[in-house]
Amino acid sequence: MYLLLEFQSTVDHFMAVRILGYLALLYQDIIRTGNLTKTDKLPPVLPVVLYNGERRWQAPVDLDLLIHPAPSSLEKYRPQVSYLLLDEGSFNKDDLSSLHNLVAALFQLENSRTEQDIQDVLLSLVDWLTSPEQTGLRRAFTVWVNRVLLPRKVPGIHIQEFNDLQEAQTMLAETVKRWQEQALQEGRQEGLQEGLYKGRQQEAAKLFLLLLHSKFGTVSQLLEDKVRSASPEQIEAWTKQIFQAKTPDELLNS
Repeated sequence: MYLLLEFQSTVDHFMAVRILGYLALLYQDIIRTGNLTKTDKLPPVLPVVLYNGERRWQAPVDLDLLIHPAPSSLEKYRPQVSYLLLDEGSFNKDDLSSLHNLVAALFQLENSRTEQDIQDVLLSLVDWLTSPEQTGLRRAFTVWVNRVLLPRKVPGIHIQEFNDLQEAQTMLAETVKRWQEQALQEGRQEGLQEGLYKGRQQEAAKLFLLLLHSKFGTVSQLLEDKVRSASPEQIEAWTKQIFQAKTPDELLNS
């Protein structure tokens, strides 16, 4: 049994035709790589379209509805394919978050915003898909998370490929921890740089105010505040112009 998942954020009127193409490609790949004999049969496939767009899905789920009727004598030659539609908008979001099933898990993974969200859903899946008869589903989820979900959710971040959902959950937890530690270190470094910059700015403002008072005497509070909020680069530019200026207003408002 194969599970074919297609995620959609917009309505595709001819989705059934696309599903037909996907099925044909999948079966061709199985024939090419599966070492099938003439007595073997192809596995069944369940095509599932998970839709999370704002508009409600109106496209036909049966290919038959997209094809003009044919004479009854040719009816058996018409291609037949349908897909299972799961429209997130038809579910109450609060109810969806409280459901403990695979449909809810798929929507939660697709709509996850952080690595922690993904980790939480994977932990639930590990608990749900424990029986031997669910081996195929576990494998399908593992491949999808490996090759589709994570590359799209965390692009540019290399995560070693895993073989099982338990391994995926553990590895993602370690990755999240590593990201948090890296972010903390970067935050400390940024804080240090910001502190150094602020210290340099305050010292430059203090020295420039002394220079202003030395040349012009009294300086208004408004101009002093302007100097204290100026960048070191701006203060340096004022310092170069101070000897040509006749008043502090002329200097600081030029």
